[in-house]
Amino acid sequence: MINLINPNLKTHCKQLLVDTDWTDLPNNTLTTECKAAFQEWRKLIRTVLLQDPLQDVYFDDGSNLPPQPIEEWSDS
Repeated sequence: MINLINPNLKTHCKQLLVDTDWTDLPNNTLTTECKAAFQEWRKLIRTVLLQDPLQDVYFDDGSNLPPQPIEEWSDS
């Protein structure tokens, strides 16, 4: 089954998770708030992966995916 609105949505979600795996590493230098934002965002992306492929999830900006957090780096 494919998502009727975006047939590549699940593939895109998987790639987003791969591309942001580094945000879960303990030695990254993101701010604490940014790490938490990425953790929440990644949880939402995994939720999209688990959804019924014929249903669409829409977020505040009207897209199928939540907006990715902006990287904020710690000074230390």
